This record gives sequence, C-alpha cells and structure tokens, in this order.
Amino acid sequence: MAIDKGVLDLLLAGRNPGELFARDGLIDELKKALSERMLSAEWPIS
Repeated sequence: MAIDKGVLDLLLAGRNPGELFARDGLIDELKKALSERMLSAEWPIS
C-alpha cells in the first residue's frame, strides 16, 4: 500500500529536511504514533 503524496506533503510542511531522521524528528514521531495506534486497535482473533 502506497502512502498518499498529499499526506506526505502535509507531514513535511514547515519541517527542516535535515531533522527528519534526527532524534525526536518526524521518523520518531511517526513510529510513536503508529505504535500507539496499533496497540489501541482491536485485532481479530485468528
């Protein structure tokens, strides 16, 4: 599944590209948000 380019534009807006991979940068924020979302989701039991 591809990530919508519009979503990426929104995430990158106003950010310094050099800080994307820095500690507490966008990548860390995304990992945290995705992890929290995954942990709060209800998964079907197989």
